[in-house]
Amino acid sequence: MNTAFFSAVIKPGIVLFMIPVAVAVFNVEASTAGVYFLLDGFAHSESKSIKSITDSNWNVELQPGDVSFSVDRAEIGISLGHWQLGYIKRYDYYFEYSPETADGIHKVKNKTPLTPGEQYDLFLDANTLVSDGLRLTFNQQYGTSFSYGISVSYLRGELFTDGALSGQAEALSDREYEFGFDVDYYYSEDKLFDRVVEPPQGHGYAVDLVFDWQLSKKLKLGFQAYDLLTRMYWENAPRTIAVASSDTKEFDEDGYAIYNPVISGLETNQDYVQEIPRKIFLSASYAINKYFIDLAFRDYEIKSFYLAGAGLNLNDASKIGLSCNLTASACGIDYSNGWFKFRFLTDELKLQDALTLDLLLSASYKF
Repeated sequence: MNTAFFSAVIKPGIVLFMIPVAVAVFNVEASTAGVYFLLDGFAHSESKSIKSITDSNWNVELQPGDVSFSVDRAEIGISLGHWQLGYIKRYDYYFEYSPETADGIHKVKNKTPLTPGEQYDLFLDANTLVSDGLRLTFNQQYGTSFSYGISVSYLRGELFTDGALSGQAEALSDREYEFGFDVDYYYSEDKLFDRVVEPPQGHGYAVDLVFDWQLSKKLKLGFQAYDLLTRMYWENAPRTIAVASSDTKEFDEDGYAIYNPVISGLETNQDYVQEIPRKIFLSASYAINKYFIDLAFRDYEIKSFYLAGAGLNLNDASKIGLSCNLTASACGIDYSNGWFKFRFLTDELKLQDALTLDLLLSASYKF
C-alpha cells in the first residue's frame, strides 16, 4: 500500500466526512439525546477451554477440533436523534489449526509419552487484532414495520498477527521428536522467534449493517452484517518468511527433548492490509399469545452456529426467555426491556471448563 496516499487522502477524508455529520447531529432536538453502553462477546474453542487458552495452560483435557476464536466489543457513547457516536474497543482472535498440531503441542507441554514413528501434520493460521476507535451509527425507522442501521468505525490498531505456519513433525521416541515448518506472517510482536521489533502503526475502518422487519404482529425477521467491510492498514509492519527445523536440541532433567528452532529466511518490514472476517446473523421471532419462539443462524466465517429459544413477553417492551446454541451445546438466559438487554450462554456451569461463552450486556438512557 502507498502510505503517502493513505495519509494524504484517507485520513483527511475521514475528517471531512465527520464535519457535516457533526453539524447534523448537534442540530437534533436536545429532547432526543441519550447515552448508551454495550458489551458484546462471543468465544468458542473446539480443542480446549477458553480459560486455558487465555492462561496459556495446556494442562487440561484436549478435545478434537480445529478452530478457536473470540469476538469481543465494548462501546460507550451518546445518542442524538437518529445518530449514535461512541468510543469502541475491539478484540478479534481467529485461529485455525490441524488437530494433530494441538495434539502434538499438548503431549510435549505435558510430557506425555509419544508414540515412536507417529507423524503430525502441522498447521496454524492466526488472524488477531486489538483495536479501538470511534463508531458512528445512523438508525432509521419506517413506521412500525421496518428499520435499519448503518455503522462506520474508524479504528486504531494496537496489536495484530496475520499469517500461517505449516509443516511436519515425527516422534523419534517416547521423549524425542523432530520437526520442520514454513512460516509467513505479519505481526506487532514476534511470538515465534522473539525478534525485537518496533510496533507498527495501524489505522482502518469497519462497516456494519442491521435490518429488522416486522412482517406481522406475530412474525419478526432480523439481519445483521458485522464487519461487512473491514480493513486495517499497517505501516512498516514486521514480517517473517522462514523455514524452521529441529536441527539443534537439548534434553531436560527428565530426558525430554528441548528445541530452539533453527531458522533461515527473511525478516523484513513492509506495509500490509489486514482483513477481518465478516459476521452474518439471521434471526426470526414468532409470537404466540404471550409467548415467543426464536430461531437464529450466525456465520462467523470461521464457523457457523444454529440457535433456538423460547420465552415469555412480559409486556410490550419486556421479555424473558431461554436460549440454546445448538451447534455448541450452550444454553442460557435472555432478557430485555425498553432500555436494558442481557444475554448469557455457556456449555459448562463451571466457567473455567467452558468451550463456549456468549455474553451481551447493554443499557441506554434518554434524557
